[in-house]
Parts: sequence; structure tokens; C-alpha cells
Amino acid sequence: MYGYVYKTTDLRNGKIYVGRHKSNEFDIDYFGSGNIIRRIIEKYSADVLKCEILQSCESHNELCEAEKYWIK
Repeated sequence: MYGYVYKTTDLRNGKIYVGRHKSNEFDIDYFGSGNIIRRIIEKYSADVLKCEILQSCESHNELCEAEKYWIK
């Protein structure tokens, strides 16, 4: 596995964030690197977030295309 597309859900309000992460295995402590995700973790802790893999990818190209697909 080159990386994966993931969905992070804010359990307080149901809002979701779709992103990609380059890693050869699922990182249970990675919820995203955006400012909003970081602020949620700082204010409420990671306990209010749920992360799940949407698709595993074998190349950079596949990862980029999969992220676009899942965001749509």
C-alpha cells in the first residue's frame, strides 16, 4: 500500500473531512493535517473524531485520483 484516502467524522455534529495520507499502514492517530482538524483536537481532544479508510492505493497517481473521487 502506498497510501489511503480517509474520512474523518466529527462525532459532535456529523461533519466530515475527506483527505489522503501517504503511509504503508493505517495510522490510528492521524485524523488530518488541516487547521480545523487541529483546532478540534486542541479544544475537544481526538475523542470526538472518528477516522476510517475509504480506499487503499498503490501509487501516488491512484491516491490523488481516489481523493478527488471521494470528495465528489
